[in-house]
Amino acid sequence: MAHLQQHANDRHPPHTGQLLRYRTGQPITRRRYDHLWTRLGTHLPWVATQQISTHWLRPTTLTWVERNFGYVINPHCWSRPVP
Repeated sequence: MAHLQQHANDRHPPHTGQLLRYRTGQPITRRRYDHLWTRLGTHLPWVATQQISTHWLRPTTLTWVERNFGYVINPHCWSRPVP
C-alpha cells in the first residue's frame, strides 16, 4: 500500500480521477487492467487460480466491508464509479 501511495504522490492524479495512468496522463484502459492481471498471474499463481481481476476486486471488497463494518456503510461504497 505504501508503494501505491507513493505512486499517487509522484503522479498527482486528479482528486476524483483514476490513479493508474499512462505516462501521457491518460487513464489506463480496461484492456490494460486485464493485461496487468495476466502478468500478475504469471508471478503469483494464486491470482491466476482464483481468477482475480479488477472486476472481482469490487464485489469482494464490498462484501468484506459489509461483513466487518455493517450494511450501513456498504451502500455508500457502491455509488463510486468502476474503472
